[in-house]
Amino acid sequence: MHRSGTSALARGLLELGVALGEELMPARPENPKGFWENMDVLSINERLLERIGLRWDSLIPGGKVVSSILDAPDLHEEAQDVLSRNTSGGQLWGFKEPRTVLVLPFWQSVFASLDLEPCYVIATRHPLSVVSSLKARNAIPAEKSTLLWLQAARIAVEHTRGTPRVVVDYDLLLDDPTRQLRRIANAFSLEASASGASTSSSYCHEFLTSELRHTRYGPTEFPDVSPFTPCIKGTYGLLLEAAADRVSLDEVAASHVWTDAGRLLDDLAPLSLYIRELEKQVCSREAEIARLIAVQQEFSANEATMNLRLEQMDANYQIASRELLRVRQVAERRAMQIASLHASISWRVSAPIRFVARHSARVVDLFHKWLG
Repeated sequence: MHRSGTSALARGLLELGVALGEELMPARPENPKGFWENMDVLSINERLLERIGLRWDSLIPGGKVVSSILDAPDLHEEAQDVLSRNTSGGQLWGFKEPRTVLVLPFWQSVFASLDLEPCYVIATRHPLSVVSSLKARNAIPAEKSTLLWLQAARIAVEHTRGTPRVVVDYDLLLDDPTRQLRRIANAFSLEASASGASTSSSYCHEFLTSELRHTRYGPTEFPDVSPFTPCIKGTYGLLLEAAADRVSLDEVAASHVWTDAGRLLDDLAPLSLYIRELEKQVCSREAEIARLIAVQQEFSANEATMNLRLEQMDANYQIASRELLRVRQVAERRAMQIASLHASISWRVSAPIRFVARHSARVVDLFHKWLG
């Protein structure tokens, strides 16, 4: 499940010699030390979910993976290419991407087509810590978060039967990372790497710090945050027992508590479909609201630009008006000066001279003609 410490756990796999690839999601405020999440896998998972009408936070009817995800030959080929590139040379490689739990059969078909042997590290965390984190980050109500947690837990356990797997609790990882890394190494026969896990000061003493844990609840601390709290409490108790190596995941899956949890998800299947439909409508309306806001912002920006241009045009008009007034005043003064000059005695007396000056060339021409 998202917000279950998968990033910290994925980073720990590096200590065991597990390569995570080069194209990893960059750090963000909610995960300042990195997500350690493969971007190629993320892209494939998002497109898979989109094709079957799901999102990362979708409730699946009965908590059962949609079988139609297997009908995606183009993405299957792309996934084969991603895995082939990263496992060439027989290197130990792994990926972390929480959406994988919703499309696990797809990836298992890819593993089979490439003759790869998968091992699964199942991350678990106190459901109330997940609820708190999802509320802070995504404003998801507790009722839905608890069901998402239960759904992810059941899919992870049910769809990894018969394969090497180990469950790791986030709080136990932060309390004693060396022990949890050794558990993983032992589960997958990585003995050569297990000896080095205890000496990893960079991971155990620098990467895993108290700031990574914003909440912590005791194993039996379960305030009644939703109608599903009793079922969630029992399921988490089983997974915590498995994380402490007191029971196996096969024993977990055979318990009546686990059966009751599956029955709860089955009973809520119609409600899950209804919720999904409502969420689609909400997303559609949110998209329309976002579009309208963008249009309004563009209109406001254009209006502001237009107002600025109008102000500039008005300022230019004022400048031009003042300049025109000045020119008119100059012209009027010149006209008055010319009128005054025309009315003077000297102007009238010199009229014949000006006439001769203006017509001298013509007079000379006529005189030449007369002589000739």
